[in-house]
Amino acid sequence: MLGRGSISAVSLLCAHATNKANSILGCIKSSMASTSKGVIVPLFSALLRWHLEYYVQFWATWYRKDIDQMGQVQWRPTKMMRGWSTCPTE
Repeated sequence: MLGRGSISAVSLLCAHATNKANSILGCIKSSMASTSKGVIVPLFSALLRWHLEYYVQFWATWYRKDIDQMGQVQWRPTKMMRGWSTCPTE
């Protein structure tokens, strides 16, 4: 049976993963001149998606706050794309 310490360790690792993903997105945003869908989507797929999917599959997030953190990271590229920041989410 998992102890309380291991669950909080997983939460810390999830926070580390989202911080790393957010820093990658920040680098993309500051270095790209174009924020069109044709530029952002391939970069997200190549640099971030595999990173987030690895953490989600490996650690199977337990806390709602961890799931929300991952969702915010996945929503951020949509906000970065020109003209997509006002689109509703599902």
